[in-house]
Amino acid sequence: MRESPFASPSDAELEHLLGIVETITFHNPDSGWTVMKVAPFRDAGRLVTVLIHQAKVFAGATMEFWGAYSQHPKHGEQFKAVRALERKPATAAAMSSLRARPNASG
Repeated sequence: MRESPFASPSDAELEHLLGIVETITFHNPDSGWTVMKVAPFRDAGRLVTVLIHQAKVFAGATMEFWGAYSQHPKHGEQFKAVRALERKPATAAAMSSLRARPNASG
């Protein structure tokens, strides 16, 4: 993963977000800059906008993010992640999405 343009707070200051990537709103394959909507496990029915530099991102992935929430004047609440980790799929739908990916093994 590329370095984020956001300030790097200490681990103690980072917030944690775990959920399933619902949609990729924007992805630049050259820089890895990604804007996505994530359904957090702890807040059913809510979608969080996540910003991160991440080379490999796909809808249906179960992801764990560390970063901070901020309020953008035009786009509202956003989670600016400085770190991300893909987890094993948490649902059958996520598993199906994983199997449908090109180059997926399993």
